Amino acid sequence: MSDSSGVFMYVVVSSYRAPGKIYDGYRNPDQAPNLADFLASSSLESDKVPDYIRVLKKMAFSTRGDYFMTRIRELAAASGIEGLDLFAAGESLDKRTETIKLNDSEQCFEYKNIHRYGLIYGKNQLNTTITSIDRLIDWCLAHSEETSTITDYEDADEIIQIINGAYCTLNPNKDAPSDEGQGPGFLFCVLKTIGDLLRYAKWWDLMVVYNNESIIYDT
Repeated sequence: MSDSSGVFMYVVVSSYRAPGKIYDGYRNPDQAPNLADFLASSSLESDKVPDYIRVLKKMAFSTRGDYFMTRIRELAAASGIEGLDLFAAGESLDKRTETIKLNDSEQCFEYKNIHRYGLIYGKNQLNTTITSIDRLIDWCLAHSEETSTITDYEDADEIIQIINGAYCTLNPNKDAPSDEGQGPGFLFCVLKTIGDLLRYAKWWDLMVVYNNESIIYDT
């Protein structure tokens, strides 16, 4: 049987140092480093980051049952707002799957790590993504009934208070209203934090690295 047990996400603002060159900003898309292998094989933990990556800010969070990505995907579809595929873990992202088997005396466990990852760099890309997030939040405020339905919340009036009260945190599982990474309070705190990380990256000409790691168990 298969059980999608959880999704872990990392949104990282960083600069990239290549041999002989320093990429602290991406004014030319051709300058973007190819980080696909690095992104697919690590969760951007401090002890795994190569020397040529300088992590400046990092948000890590987990969400049960794909809640965050699924609700972002549904809100984007309902609103018609594009540019959010990265955070909805859409099929347009680069993806790599690794299968790991564990044996004990009684059973054989198999699980798959599915990594989806992408980069946002350069003022044009950053501006586009920031605008998409801002437009989505505005749409949710203007369509509270539909937003409450999509986010599994009963009170449309309270959903407006939740959106307006969302705040930034780099550790939303600890600091934001959350039921194992679910609920509108969690979703909009994460969304607001992502927007502010993108603004920070835009101001300092940095890149944003996104890594989504889904763990699926087979027994």
